[in-house]
Amino acid sequence: MDGSGRLRWYAGVACVLAVASGLTSLGNGFALDDVHIIQNNTAVHALDLGTLWGGPYWPKGEALGLYRPLTTTLFAVQWAAGDGNPFVFHATSVLLHAVATLLVFLLLARLLPRTTAGSYGALAGASVFAVHPVHVEAVANVVGQAELLAAIALLAACAVWIGRDPDAAVSPRGIAAVAVLYIVGMLSKEHAIVLPALLVAVDAASGRWRGANTGAYARGTAAAFGVLAAAALSYLVIRHLVLGSITAENPNPGLAYLQGDLRIWNALRAWPEYFRLMFFPLDLSADYAPAVIPVARGFSPEVAVGLLLLTTTSVLALAVSRTGIVGLAAAWFLIVILPVSNLLFPIGVLVAERTLYLPSVALGLIAAAGVVHVIGSAEGATTRTRQAATAFGVVIVCSLLLTRSFIRAPVWDSTETVHRSLIQDHPESYRAQWALGSRALAAGDREQAARHYDFAYRIHPDDPKFLLDYANQFLRAGDLATGLAHLQHARRLDPLSVPARTTSAYIFNRIGQPDSALALYTELRGAVKGDIELEIARALEGLGRHAEAARAWADGARSARSAPWLYHAHAARAAARAGDEITARQEIAAAMLTAQVDSNAVELVSEVARALETGCYDDTGGCASDPLANRDG
Repeated sequence: MDGSGRLRWYAGVACVLAVASGLTSLGNGFALDDVHIIQNNTAVHALDLGTLWGGPYWPKGEALGLYRPLTTTLFAVQWAAGDGNPFVFHATSVLLHAVATLLVFLLLARLLPRTTAGSYGALAGASVFAVHPVHVEAVANVVGQAELLAAIALLAACAVWIGRDPDAAVSPRGIAAVAVLYIVGMLSKEHAIVLPALLVAVDAASGRWRGANTGAYARGTAAAFGVLAAAALSYLVIRHLVLGSITAENPNPGLAYLQGDLRIWNALRAWPEYFRLMFFPLDLSADYAPAVIPVARGFSPEVAVGLLLLTTTSVLALAVSRTGIVGLAAAWFLIVILPVSNLLFPIGVLVAERTLYLPSVALGLIAAAGVVHVIGSAEGATTRTRQAATAFGVVIVCSLLLTRSFIRAPVWDSTETVHRSLIQDHPESYRAQWALGSRALAAGDREQAARHYDFAYRIHPDDPKFLLDYANQFLRAGDLATGLAHLQHARRLDPLSVPARTTSAYIFNRIGQPDSALALYTELRGAVKGDIELEIARALEGLGRHAEAARAWADGARSARSAPWLYHAHAARAAARAGDEITARQEIAAAMLTAQVDSNAVELVSEVARALETGCYDDTGGCASDPLANRDG
């Protein structure tokens, strides 16, 4: 078999391994973010390109700072092709992973020596990439297609770039191809913006750029990098127009330790986890929030290790022109991990396995360089022995990695299976304890639920969504003060949280603070559906603004889904309190008209009417009781 035939055969082997690693994900459904971004997203179902390209990645999620229109468009096409069948999505993910693996092989084949050792190295590196368990989340969870698409675009661009004549300037055709791939990558996921830095690193590793030829290199690539800069600028402008910002200031209020002074400590704390997941991916998790990775409150041994790893990687990356493939591995990892590392800006997660998909190409580069070194340095009779030993080692490693991927992929079948796995593997996670509390509550065991919620709160007391659930435990028990305190903390962490504000306002109305309730409800008017006008009416009554309250009750009656007569009765009482007898009589008449289908309702409205006639409708009317006391809308 000639050299080109051997390369095609090896490429096929790597692709088969990639498909094999994803086979157990084909029966999965939709899990976690899939549910919101695909399964319940009407824009995806309708192939609504205006919404998909003119809005954020998350429905109504501008504040999260994500814009991935090409990814969501692909979701819409898959939904239409399979009528929403998850199999279509998972099969697409497996095929995309195979394409990415093929491109890794192609890139390695172009970077490594055109020898037998180089061919073996390309096969080894691509095979490790194909079966690595850290890729399971990106492949088995449908929203991971953003990672796959961005990786394919960047790998293809690097392969095109490295395939040019070393001594010639980049051709117009090459510039166009790389620019298109760059745009595809950025519209798939944000971190693809680092492509120009990867191209420079690839050139330095391959010898195209050396210190001595910096001038010639700059002249030969200036046009290409100019076009890429224009593409990046255009993307950022569009992104700003759609989202209102370039990056999200607070993409995840639940992880407050990724804001302010603590962000850098925790970003460094993540680096040991990156390397563990790259080289020892046995312990995997769908979530690395506290206390799977404990929060770093300052300098610690783990932070020191992270700083050492970051420094070492940076030194190797800067020396890429002298260290070749190993230096390129360091540069590749550093360049691609930086946008998702929280070192430059917060991204909303501390560590997520899906974000390591493209950075893990560095591991393929290391594996390839190791194989080339072992085989290429052999002489005479030892060559075949080393080849056999190296092949055996690669097969063993890939078999272990493939087995772990096989076992891991079904975890992503549904949100329930993901939670079950998190509870089993990492009960120390506050989200695991939160899930256990929710299960206990659903089963009617409030005592057990309270224990799990208390444990979750002790682990991580700064997640506003959890605090909403936690506050509800106290509200159900009648402890409004404690519940309100937790809601106030949730509001401090996430001032835009609608549930935290509406629930706080509801409690303010019940504990005699109508001014605070009215202020919150006024902010929320138009932002929420439901009985907000009725709560505003209660707050207005509590403030003695009875005429305004009467109008609010009447407005609520027009939109009420049930018992509009009760709202009209409240409106009549409020109007009477304001001294507006005409409106009070009109509202009583409306209440009687809408109460006719319910004899009990007719009786209550009649009581209200008699009370109003005698002036017995408030504390000054000499009434023994108020017919509407404790009768809310």
